[in-house]
Amino acid sequence: MKRYISLFLLLMVATQGAATDGTAILSSSILIEDVHLTSARTGEDSHLQFRIRNDSRERLVLLSVKSAYFTSTRIFARVSVSESVELESITIPADSTLDLGSSHLRIVIEHLESELPANATVPVQFQFSRGSLAVTAHVTEP
Repeated sequence: MKRYISLFLLLMVATQGAATDGTAILSSSILIEDVHLTSARTGEDSHLQFRIRNDSRERLVLLSVKSAYFTSTRIFARVSVSESVELESITIPADSTLDLGSSHLRIVIEHLESELPANATVPVQFQFSRGSLAVTAHVTEP
């Protein structure tokens, strides 16, 4: 039986503009939960799954996910039973939830720099069009 450990993260930022380092500050409410990666060996691929809720009045655009454990991520959407297309980004409309835990929309982590053993935790950073957000992903069996 797979056991998924949920990660609940609520980010509330009331200010708009840029941080002192020039990074844009997210001006929305974001809830990210059930963040997990599938276990894999160095050089192999993994999948990142999570749910994200955008409670703001503006759309949220996810560009990529980064970590010291991997160098490349690709976003895919299934368009038919046998065909998927690669996306440059994922848009989460205002006041909506998107589930990236299905085979219809997924993020593939390519060419792991380090092994991802089951039951480990890994820091990851979600890169949005208006800033970034660091979370911890739990590693589970595929």
